[in-house]
Amino acid sequence: MKAEYKGEKVEVWKISDNTLEDEWVRKAFDVGKIRWLKFDDTRLQVMERKNQVPYYGTMGEWLVFDAQNDDYSIVNTYVFPQRYEVLEDK
Repeated sequence: MKAEYKGEKVEVWKISDNTLEDEWVRKAFDVGKIRWLKFDDTRLQVMERKNQVPYYGTMGEWLVFDAQNDDYSIVNTYVFPQRYEVLEDK
């Protein structure tokens, strides 16, 4: 789904194990930019972020993809509704 953050459109996905409807999420899994941790299927690991080590998100948090900067981030459930406006929901 799409959202707006600081006037810019971004793609967002509420991390869950059964909603891979968005093509950008499937592609990120396919090319190895994100993956489920082998020992814990409730934690998502973001493998590639500019100049940073891999980091994690958990079920219910939000994965945000900024296509203009080819950047992924994790936003927690408390901060997301304060900073992001959902533009469409599938």
